[in-house]
Amino acid sequence: MALIFDLDGTLIDSLKIHETATKYAIKSVLGSYDIPESFMGLAVRYPAETLLKLAEKKFHIKITSETYCKIKKKKLDIITDKNIAAQVKIYPGVLELVGFLKENGIKFCIATSMNTNELRKFTMVLGLNKISKVIINPDSRSHEKPNPYIVNKSVSVLGAKKKKSFYVGDSPYDDIASKRAHVKFIGVFNRKELSDSDEFYNNISELASAVKKDLERFRD
Repeated sequence: MALIFDLDGTLIDSLKIHETATKYAIKSVLGSYDIPESFMGLAVRYPAETLLKLAEKKFHIKITSETYCKIKKKKLDIITDKNIAAQVKIYPGVLELVGFLKENGIKFCIATSMNTNELRKFTMVLGLNKISKVIINPDSRSHEKPNPYIVNKSVSVLGAKKKKSFYVGDSPYDDIASKRAHVKFIGVFNRKELSDSDEFYNNISELASAVKKDLERFRD
């Protein structure tokens, strides 16, 4: 059995930083656009390219391929600044859960669409290695979620079986990637958009309690 965890918004509280960084990056590159906070709240749960396409359509903003690359680079510069990244916190219950998984021999890893540069800086600042030694990310933009690449790769790297594996995430794109990989999906935090999850928990602490109460269900 294996538990595969998304990172942003699932294990770490990075929602607000992604929201602020995306909004600032758009304004910095395109000028003064008043994009509502309610829309920018989607920033961490949607791939950057998808979010910008939605913004382009909804707010009639013209975003070329060149502009998109500038916005994404600006956002990356912001969120990987060590002073900014240091504001991100690991959610309550995460270290408790992974500690329990280790003690009981349950396979697990992190699978995130973060690019390598972003991931490297977050790993250093947050000490992500204390959560998981195995962190899977895409080798190209085309492999970002909802492409199932990182879920499939995680199952392979862990030497697990798909029918006994679970992907844990907070986004509809996590859910889609999980289903495309034929792996069960456990939704957390975002009940409104994850009503189709195989299972749902309000936070990681709830998931930890569920795993502890029914450990045998999560064993090979």
